[in-house]
Amino acid sequence: MNLLLLNLRPPGGGVTSSANALIGWIDKHPDHQITHGSIRIPARACLQYVRVINGFTDEELHHACRTHDQILINTGFAASVKEAEAERWMGILRQHKANLTYYCQDIFNTKRWYFAYDFFIEHSRQVLTNSVSSPFASRARELQQSVRLSQPSLDFDAIRAECWQPIAAQDVHTHRMIGRYNAYKNHAAVFKFYEDWLKVTGDQLYIEGVDKSPSFNGFTRSFDFVLGETYTQTADKPIVFGSYTKAEMYQRLARTGFSWQLQLAKPDYLVQHLEHTQMESVACGSTVILHSSWFRNHPLKFLLDDDSILWFKESETLYHQIQGYQREPELKDLARERIFEVFNQHYGPNTVFNNLIKALL
Repeated sequence: MNLLLLNLRPPGGGVTSSANALIGWIDKHPDHQITHGSIRIPARACLQYVRVINGFTDEELHHACRTHDQILINTGFAASVKEAEAERWMGILRQHKANLTYYCQDIFNTKRWYFAYDFFIEHSRQVLTNSVSSPFASRARELQQSVRLSQPSLDFDAIRAECWQPIAAQDVHTHRMIGRYNAYKNHAAVFKFYEDWLKVTGDQLYIEGVDKSPSFNGFTRSFDFVLGETYTQTADKPIVFGSYTKAEMYQRLARTGFSWQLQLAKPDYLVQHLEHTQMESVACGSTVILHSSWFRNHPLKFLLDDDSILWFKESETLYHQIQGYQREPELKDLARERIFEVFNQHYGPNTVFNNLIKALL
Protein backbone atom coordinates (compact mmCIF):
# COMPACT_ATOMS: atom_id res chain seq x y z
CA MET A 1 0.00 0.00 0.00
CA ASN A 2 1.33 3.41 -1.01
CA LEU A 3 -0.44 6.17 0.89
CA LEU A 4 -0.34 9.96 0.67
CA LEU A 5 -1.64 11.93 3.63
CA LEU A 6 -3.02 15.14 2.14
CA ASN A 7 -3.73 18.03 4.51
CA LEU A 8 -6.36 20.54 3.42
CA ARG A 9 -4.99 23.25 5.70
CA PRO A 10 -1.51 24.31 6.86
CA PRO A 11 -0.03 22.90 10.09
CA GLY A 12 -1.04 24.64 13.29
CA GLY A 13 -4.19 23.11 14.74
CA GLY A 14 -4.46 19.81 16.51
CA VAL A 15 -5.58 17.76 13.49
CA THR A 16 -2.72 18.79 11.21
CA SER A 17 -0.23 18.62 14.07
CA SER A 18 -1.36 15.06 14.70
CA ALA A 19 -0.70 14.15 11.06
CA ASN A 20 2.75 15.68 11.15
CA ALA A 21 3.49 13.83 14.40
CA LEU A 22 2.90 10.55 12.57
CA ILE A 23 5.32 11.47 9.81
CA GLY A 24 7.98 12.59 12.27
CA TRP A 25 7.64 9.32 14.15
CA ILE A 26 7.94 7.24 10.96
CA ASP A 27 11.10 9.14 10.01
CA LYS A 28 12.63 7.98 13.30
CA HIS A 29 11.32 4.41 12.99
CA PRO A 30 11.78 3.55 9.28
CA ASP A 31 11.90 -0.21 9.98
CA HIS A 32 8.62 -0.30 11.91
CA GLN A 33 6.15 -2.76 10.41
CA ILE A 34 2.38 -2.98 10.55
CA THR A 35 1.05 -6.48 11.24
CA HIS A 36 -2.40 -7.16 9.81
CA GLY A 37 -3.33 -10.82 9.89
CA SER A 38 -0.55 -12.61 8.03
CA ILE A 39 0.57 -9.41 6.28
CA ARG A 40 3.53 -7.33 7.46
CA ILE A 41 3.90 -3.92 5.86
CA PRO A 42 6.85 -1.53 6.36
CA ALA A 43 5.65 1.77 7.82
CA ARG A 44 7.68 3.80 5.32
CA ALA A 45 5.95 2.03 2.44
CA CYS A 46 2.56 2.94 3.88
CA LEU A 47 2.90 6.63 4.52
CA GLN A 48 5.62 8.45 2.63
CA TYR A 49 4.92 12.09 3.28
CA VAL A 50 2.41 14.72 4.26
CA ARG A 51 1.62 17.55 1.90
CA VAL A 52 -0.66 20.54 2.26
CA ILE A 53 -2.83 20.65 -0.83
CA ASN A 54 -1.89 24.22 -1.75
CA GLY A 55 1.75 23.08 -1.79
CA PHE A 56 1.06 21.13 -5.01
CA THR A 57 1.06 22.44 -8.52
CA ASP A 58 -1.73 20.95 -10.61
CA GLU A 59 0.83 18.75 -12.37
CA GLU A 60 2.17 17.47 -9.03
CA LEU A 61 -1.33 16.69 -7.77
CA HIS A 62 -2.07 14.76 -10.99
CA HIS A 63 1.18 12.82 -10.47
CA ALA A 64 0.34 12.11 -6.82
CA CYS A 65 -3.05 10.68 -7.81
CA ARG A 66 -1.41 8.42 -10.39
CA THR A 67 1.35 7.13 -8.10
CA HIS A 68 -0.48 6.52 -4.79
CA ASP A 69 -2.80 3.63 -4.06
CA GLN A 70 -4.68 5.63 -1.44
CA ILE A 71 -4.99 9.26 -0.44
CA LEU A 72 -6.00 10.12 3.11
CA ILE A 73 -7.64 13.55 3.09
CA ASN A 74 -7.14 15.32 6.40
CA THR A 75 -9.45 17.96 7.97
CA GLY A 76 -11.23 20.82 6.11
CA PHE A 77 -10.12 23.73 3.96
CA ALA A 78 -8.69 26.78 5.63
CA ALA A 79 -10.87 29.90 5.53
CA SER A 80 -8.27 31.65 3.34
CA VAL A 81 -8.66 29.17 0.45
CA LYS A 82 -10.60 30.50 -2.54
CA GLU A 83 -13.56 28.39 -3.68
CA ALA A 84 -12.24 28.26 -7.24
CA GLU A 85 -8.99 26.72 -5.97
CA ALA A 86 -10.88 24.11 -3.98
CA GLU A 87 -13.05 23.26 -6.99
CA ARG A 88 -9.93 22.79 -9.15
CA TRP A 89 -8.25 20.47 -6.63
CA MET A 90 -11.41 18.43 -6.17
CA GLY A 91 -11.76 18.19 -9.94
CA ILE A 92 -8.31 16.62 -10.21
CA LEU A 93 -9.13 14.06 -7.52
CA ARG A 94 -12.42 13.28 -9.25
CA GLN A 95 -10.72 12.94 -12.64
CA HIS A 96 -8.34 10.26 -11.37
CA LYS A 97 -11.01 8.48 -9.31
CA ALA A 98 -8.54 8.54 -6.46
CA ASN A 99 -9.06 5.98 -3.71
CA LEU A 100 -9.88 8.40 -0.90
CA THR A 101 -10.37 8.08 2.81
CA TYR A 102 -11.51 11.22 4.59
CA TYR A 103 -10.44 12.00 8.15
CA CYS A 104 -12.15 14.96 9.75
CA GLN A 105 -12.71 15.95 13.35
CA ASP A 106 -15.74 18.15 12.75
CA ILE A 107 -17.26 20.68 10.35
CA PHE A 108 -15.14 23.83 10.40
CA ASN A 109 -15.58 27.39 9.13
CA THR A 110 -18.72 28.60 7.38
CA LYS A 111 -21.47 27.06 5.29
CA ARG A 112 -19.60 28.07 2.13
CA TRP A 113 -17.49 24.92 2.59
CA TYR A 114 -20.35 22.48 2.98
CA PHE A 115 -20.06 21.52 -0.70
CA ALA A 116 -16.43 20.50 -0.10
CA TYR A 117 -17.28 18.37 2.93
CA ASP A 118 -20.01 16.68 0.90
CA PHE A 119 -17.59 16.05 -1.98
CA PHE A 120 -14.98 14.33 0.20
CA ILE A 121 -17.61 12.34 2.10
CA GLU A 122 -19.32 11.14 -1.10
CA HIS A 123 -16.10 10.31 -2.97
CA SER A 124 -14.36 8.49 -0.13
CA ARG A 125 -14.30 4.79 0.53
CA GLN A 126 -14.84 5.54 4.21
CA VAL A 127 -14.65 8.43 6.65
CA LEU A 128 -12.67 8.48 9.88
CA THR A 129 -13.50 10.72 12.81
CA ASN A 130 -13.08 10.83 16.58
CA SER A 131 -16.77 11.47 17.28
CA VAL A 132 -19.75 9.36 16.26
CA SER A 133 -22.28 12.11 16.94
CA SER A 134 -20.61 15.31 15.73
CA PRO A 135 -22.22 17.33 12.90
CA PHE A 136 -19.55 15.88 10.58
CA ALA A 137 -20.41 12.28 11.46
CA SER A 138 -24.13 13.02 11.20
CA ARG A 139 -23.66 14.48 7.72
CA ALA A 140 -21.64 11.45 6.65
CA ARG A 141 -24.45 9.13 7.70
CA GLU A 142 -26.99 11.30 5.85
CA LEU A 143 -24.91 10.68 2.73
CA GLN A 144 -24.92 6.92 3.39
CA GLN A 145 -21.23 6.84 4.23
CA SER A 146 -19.68 4.48 6.77
CA VAL A 147 -18.11 6.18 9.79
CA ARG A 148 -15.16 4.70 11.66
CA LEU A 149 -13.58 6.03 14.81
CA SER A 150 -10.02 7.26 14.68
CA GLN A 151 -8.00 9.40 17.09
CA PRO A 152 -5.42 12.19 17.20
CA SER A 153 -1.78 11.59 18.00
CA LEU A 154 1.23 13.27 19.57
CA ASP A 155 4.86 12.16 19.66
CA PHE A 156 5.10 12.13 23.45
CA ASP A 157 8.61 10.71 23.53
CA ALA A 158 9.97 13.36 21.15
CA ILE A 159 8.48 16.24 23.14
CA ARG A 160 9.67 14.72 26.40
CA ALA A 161 13.22 14.41 25.05
CA GLU A 162 13.18 18.11 24.08
CA CYS A 163 11.72 19.76 27.14
CA TRP A 164 10.98 17.48 30.13
CA GLN A 165 12.50 18.92 33.31
CA PRO A 166 13.43 17.39 36.68
CA ILE A 167 10.64 17.97 39.16
CA ALA A 168 12.90 20.32 41.15
CA ALA A 169 13.10 22.64 38.12
CA GLN A 170 9.34 23.25 38.14
CA ASP A 171 7.87 26.26 39.92
CA VAL A 172 5.02 24.57 41.76
CA HIS A 173 3.34 27.92 42.43
CA THR A 174 2.80 28.63 38.73
CA HIS A 175 -0.26 27.49 36.79
CA ARG A 176 -0.72 27.66 33.02
CA MET A 177 -3.61 27.16 30.60
CA ILE A 178 -2.80 26.83 26.90
CA GLY A 179 -5.05 26.88 23.85
CA ARG A 180 -7.50 29.09 22.01
CA TYR A 181 -10.45 30.67 23.80
CA ASN A 182 -13.71 28.78 23.39
CA ALA A 183 -16.59 28.34 25.83
CA TYR A 184 -16.22 24.55 26.01
CA LYS A 185 -12.57 24.94 27.06
CA ASN A 186 -13.94 26.32 30.31
CA HIS A 187 -11.71 29.31 31.01
CA ALA A 188 -14.43 30.51 33.36
CA ALA A 189 -13.82 27.64 35.81
CA VAL A 190 -10.06 28.31 35.82
CA PHE A 191 -10.52 32.02 36.52
CA LYS A 192 -12.99 31.26 39.33
CA PHE A 193 -10.67 28.71 40.93
CA TYR A 194 -7.88 31.26 40.80
CA GLU A 195 -10.01 33.90 42.56
CA ASP A 196 -11.36 31.48 45.17
CA TRP A 197 -8.19 29.57 45.99
CA LEU A 198 -4.94 30.26 44.16
CA LYS A 199 -4.88 34.02 44.63
CA VAL A 200 -4.99 33.62 48.41
CA THR A 201 -1.65 31.79 48.47
CA GLY A 202 0.00 34.00 45.84
CA ASP A 203 0.13 31.39 43.09
CA GLN A 204 0.43 32.81 39.56
CA LEU A 205 -1.88 31.89 36.68
CA TYR A 206 -0.78 32.33 33.05
CA ILE A 207 -3.20 31.96 30.12
CA GLU A 208 -1.61 31.43 26.68
CA GLY A 209 -3.18 31.26 23.23
CA VAL A 210 -6.05 33.74 23.55
CA ASP A 211 -5.98 35.28 20.07
CA LYS A 212 -7.38 38.77 19.56
CA SER A 213 -10.17 37.41 17.38
CA PRO A 214 -13.80 38.60 17.51
CA SER A 215 -14.31 36.35 20.56
CA PHE A 216 -11.62 38.31 22.44
CA ASN A 217 -14.12 41.09 23.16
CA GLY A 218 -16.28 38.60 25.03
CA PHE A 219 -13.21 37.34 26.87
CA THR A 220 -12.32 40.86 28.06
CA ARG A 221 -15.88 41.46 29.29
CA SER A 222 -16.00 38.13 31.15
CA PHE A 223 -12.68 38.03 33.01
CA ASP A 224 -10.41 40.25 35.07
CA PHE A 225 -6.79 39.93 33.91
CA VAL A 226 -3.72 41.79 32.73
CA LEU A 227 -2.17 41.46 29.28
CA GLY A 228 1.22 39.80 29.38
CA GLU A 229 4.34 41.64 28.27
CA THR A 230 7.01 39.12 29.33
CA TYR A 231 6.68 35.49 30.31
CA THR A 232 8.49 36.11 33.59
CA GLN A 233 6.24 38.88 34.88
CA THR A 234 3.98 38.45 37.90
CA ALA A 235 0.75 40.13 38.92
CA ASP A 236 -2.08 39.81 41.41
CA LYS A 237 -4.35 38.80 38.51
CA PRO A 238 -4.11 36.13 35.80
CA ILE A 239 -1.72 37.15 33.00
CA VAL A 240 -3.01 36.57 29.47
CA PHE A 241 -0.93 36.12 26.31
CA GLY A 242 -1.91 35.72 22.67
CA SER A 243 -0.75 33.07 20.20
CA TYR A 244 2.47 31.22 20.89
CA THR A 245 5.25 29.32 19.18
CA LYS A 246 4.80 25.71 20.22
CA ALA A 247 8.46 24.85 20.83
CA GLU A 248 8.88 27.89 23.08
CA MET A 249 5.61 27.25 24.88
CA TYR A 250 6.67 23.65 25.56
CA GLN A 251 9.74 24.91 27.41
CA ARG A 252 7.61 27.21 29.58
CA LEU A 253 5.06 24.48 30.22
CA ALA A 254 7.77 22.02 31.26
CA ARG A 255 8.80 24.37 34.09
CA THR A 256 5.20 25.07 35.16
CA GLY A 257 3.81 23.37 38.23
CA PHE A 258 0.27 22.76 36.99
CA SER A 259 -1.40 22.82 33.58
CA TRP A 260 -5.16 23.42 33.45
CA GLN A 261 -7.22 21.63 30.78
CA LEU A 262 -10.85 21.77 31.89
CA GLN A 263 -12.62 21.07 28.60
CA LEU A 264 -16.29 20.20 29.01
CA ALA A 265 -17.47 17.20 27.03
CA LYS A 266 -20.87 17.05 25.38
CA PRO A 267 -22.68 13.75 26.12
CA ASP A 268 -21.46 10.97 23.81
CA TYR A 269 -19.77 13.59 21.66
CA LEU A 270 -16.04 13.01 21.80
CA VAL A 271 -16.00 9.27 22.16
CA GLN A 272 -12.26 8.68 22.18
CA HIS A 273 -10.88 12.10 21.49
CA LEU A 274 -8.22 13.95 23.43
CA GLU A 275 -7.56 17.62 22.83
CA HIS A 276 -4.08 18.35 21.53
CA THR A 277 -3.51 20.73 24.44
CA GLN A 278 -4.40 17.97 26.91
CA MET A 279 -1.77 15.71 25.37
CA GLU A 280 0.82 18.49 25.17
CA SER A 281 0.42 19.25 28.88
CA VAL A 282 1.18 15.62 29.71
CA ALA A 283 4.06 15.34 27.23
CA CYS A 284 5.81 18.39 28.68
CA GLY A 285 5.70 16.98 32.20
CA SER A 286 3.54 19.58 33.87
CA THR A 287 0.94 18.18 36.28
CA VAL A 288 -2.25 18.35 34.26
CA ILE A 289 -5.63 19.11 35.84
CA LEU A 290 -8.50 17.61 33.86
CA HIS A 291 -12.29 17.91 34.01
CA SER A 292 -13.84 14.60 34.95
CA SER A 293 -16.82 15.07 32.59
CA TRP A 294 -14.55 14.76 29.55
CA PHE A 295 -13.64 11.18 30.48
CA ARG A 296 -16.97 9.69 31.52
CA ASN A 297 -17.60 8.14 28.08
CA HIS A 298 -13.95 7.80 27.14
CA PRO A 299 -11.57 4.83 26.69
CA LEU A 300 -9.44 6.33 29.48
CA LYS A 301 -12.33 6.53 31.96
CA PHE A 302 -10.49 4.02 34.18
CA LEU A 303 -8.25 6.94 35.11
CA LEU A 304 -11.16 8.52 37.01
CA ASP A 305 -10.40 6.10 39.84
CA ASP A 306 -6.73 7.08 39.92
CA ASP A 307 -6.12 9.35 42.90
CA SER A 308 -2.74 10.43 41.56
CA ILE A 309 -4.43 12.42 38.77
CA LEU A 310 -5.89 15.81 39.60
CA TRP A 311 -9.57 15.91 38.62
CA PHE A 312 -11.65 19.05 38.61
CA LYS A 313 -14.71 17.88 40.52
CA GLU A 314 -14.87 19.50 43.94
CA SER A 315 -12.84 22.67 44.38
CA GLU A 316 -11.74 22.38 48.00
CA THR A 317 -10.55 18.79 47.52
CA LEU A 318 -8.62 19.76 44.40
CA TYR A 319 -7.00 22.70 46.18
CA HIS A 320 -5.77 20.46 48.98
CA GLN A 321 -4.41 17.99 46.40
CA ILE A 322 -2.51 20.82 44.71
CA GLN A 323 -1.09 21.88 48.07
CA GLY A 324 -0.08 18.27 48.75
CA TYR A 325 1.89 18.11 45.49
CA GLN A 326 3.48 21.46 46.28
CA ARG A 327 4.69 20.09 49.62
CA GLU A 328 5.70 16.65 48.32
CA PRO A 329 7.22 16.97 44.83
CA GLU A 330 8.22 13.30 44.76
CA LEU A 331 4.50 12.37 44.68
CA LYS A 332 3.95 14.93 41.94
CA ASP A 333 6.76 13.30 39.96
CA LEU A 334 5.22 9.84 40.27
CA ALA A 335 1.82 11.16 39.17
CA ARG A 336 3.14 12.84 36.00
CA GLU A 337 5.02 9.66 35.08
CA ARG A 338 1.84 7.62 35.51
CA ILE A 339 -0.33 9.75 33.23
CA PHE A 340 2.50 10.11 30.68
CA GLU A 341 2.72 6.33 30.42
CA VAL A 342 -1.04 5.93 29.90
CA PHE A 343 -1.43 8.77 27.38
CA ASN A 344 1.62 7.64 25.39
CA GLN A 345 0.37 4.06 25.29
CA HIS A 346 -3.06 5.03 23.96
CA TYR A 347 -2.32 8.15 21.88
CA GLY A 348 1.33 7.85 20.90
CA PRO A 349 2.17 7.56 17.18
CA ASN A 350 2.88 3.82 17.36
CA THR A 351 -0.66 2.98 18.47
CA VAL A 352 -2.40 5.61 16.33
CA PHE A 353 -0.43 4.79 13.18
CA ASN A 354 -1.03 1.05 13.51
CA ASN A 355 -4.76 1.61 13.98
CA LEU A 356 -4.90 4.07 11.09
CA ILE A 357 -3.22 1.76 8.60
CA LYS A 358 -5.34 -1.20 9.66
CA ALA A 359 -8.44 0.93 9.06
CA LEU A 360 -7.24 1.65 5.54
CA LEU A 361 -6.36 -1.93 4.57
